[in-house]
Amino acid sequence: MSGIDVQMDYELVDQMIKIFDNGAQQLQETMQAMQAVAQKMRGGALLGLGGDDFAEALEKILAPRIQKLIDKFKELAGDVKFAKDAIQRGDMTARGRFL
Repeated sequence: MSGIDVQMDYELVDQMIKIFDNGAQQLQETMQAMQAVAQKMRGGALLGLGGDDFAEALEKILAPRIQKLIDKFKELAGDVKFAKDAIQRGDMTARGRFL
């Protein structure tokens, strides 16, 4: 029976995790800034239907899509962390057989 050789560059994987985490954080900051703009619109920065429509588009269309991206970045970071941990456990188990 031949085994499957799985290798991982842990430093590169850590960079990937950091990129996903940073992406989620940046999107969260974007969401907060967008919500502040929507509040200003509702507070009278742009009176009338135009301001209301713009604020509603930010809150009801853009915000849910940004939230989906945030969730996806967090999911990807978690998936990569899980894979890294699994490979490391396998490495430790294999290493223990030779000590």
